[in-house]
Amino acid sequence: DHLVVGDAKRGDIGHSARFYAQTLYDDFGVDACTVSPYLGRDSVAPFLEHEGTCTFVLTRTSNEGAADLQEACACDGTPLYRHVAQKAGEWARGGEGEMGLVVGATAPDALSELRADAPTLPFLVPGVGAQGGDPAAVMDAAATDEGPVLVNSSRSILYASDGADYAEAAATAAKDLRDALNA
Repeated sequence: DHLVVGDAKRGDIGHSARFYAQTLYDDFGVDACTVSPYLGRDSVAPFLEHEGTCTFVLTRTSNEGAADLQEACACDGTPLYRHVAQKAGEWARGGEGEMGLVVGATAPDALSELRADAPTLPFLVPGVGAQGGDPAAVMDAAATDEGPVLVNSSRSILYASDGADYAEAAATAAKDLRDALNA
């Protein structure tokens, strides 16, 4: 069995978001997708109308410039990423689909804070491998019995080799990651 995640990072007004959600969930048949919450509740709500799916909201991402906006503090001193997580939890109530958070492995302190804030929400954790996130730190910060953790490590597996040994190198990289996450 496998899980297909459409890493689309969609974010648009409600009317357009409805068509993006339909395309990803109904036409492409993904099980989960990523969305940007920047436009607010109405840009995320159409994704939650699809039963049996999970919509991951970009919360504290793994890219180099993530802190530029995501760690900006609101008037109460709370980083924006924590407000996003709180709103995502509110938006998820009553939807047919499940809500999760995208939280990068490159920000282990944020990962730990967000797991405390959202102990039951699924986390999609990019940034392990080529971006430098540590599998052990991810599991220490985010793994709980209540909240699932899905770790993504694309480049370190996809680009494990560019030679004739590609299949073997990619398989080895995937197995090494699996072993590191389960250690």
